[in-house]
Amino acid sequence: MLRAYFDRSEVPKYGVLAVGGWLTTVERWERFEQNWREVLDSFGVSHLHMTDYESGHEEFQGWIPAKKAEFMQRLIGVLRQTDPLGVSVALLKSDFDALLPKDQQKEAPAYAVCAVNAIGAMMRWVKNKGSSQPIASVFEAGDEGVGKIVDGIAKARKRSAEFDKRLLSLSLEKKGNMWGLEAADFLAYEAAKYLPRHVGLDPTSPRKSLLRLLQRTKHISVHLDGELLRRVLFRDGPLGDDQKN
Repeated sequence: MLRAYFDRSEVPKYGVLAVGGWLTTVERWERFEQNWREVLDSFGVSHLHMTDYESGHEEFQGWIPAKKAEFMQRLIGVLRQTDPLGVSVALLKSDFDALLPKDQQKEAPAYAVCAVNAIGAMMRWVKNKGSSQPIASVFEAGDEGVGKIVDGIAKARKRSAEFDKRLLSLSLEKKGNMWGLEAADFLAYEAAKYLPRHVGLDPTSPRKSLLRLLQRTKHISVHLDGELLRRVLFRDGPLGDDQKN
């Protein structure tokens, strides 16, 4: 069975929202969880929270740059051994606001739009591999707005027979119970940090941690710019319905 874990991240300064997720088989996720925990234990860390890691708070307080780099390299190594597919979908809130009035955003919030299209991109990848295997999708239960994700995915299933057929299930889990959610947090965080650089809002260079991640894993990156947003919102439906990035 295929299972995907998803999480979201934001960069309020630039109005960026991103959803990131990883897809692989349940058997590979089981091996991943063991290896992921071993890395965390070896560094005396109970869980990976990217905001704490980046800011040096909580369990990451006092870490020197070399230790942070080694920790991240080890985690990326675990992902490389697991060989999942990573998918990130990001948008600028300004593009989203230009297309949907505020009242309509209550029915189709940006978070749900990114989530639906992240799942859809995975579905298309699986289909292009010649497989009909559906995907069990997992999101973090405590995340703000997760109820809108459930509603958005339900609407996507009604709108697209292909999407409905290829989504095995949708579940909400606590991050502490599902280690794949921590890996999703990592990818969503990196995707959110990258988009402002990609579109020229942030002049700094791409983050080294992102470059290492992309070099060592399979990854699909989708920027829902104005044109693509218009297609998925008003014309073609989720990315899984044979659309191009």
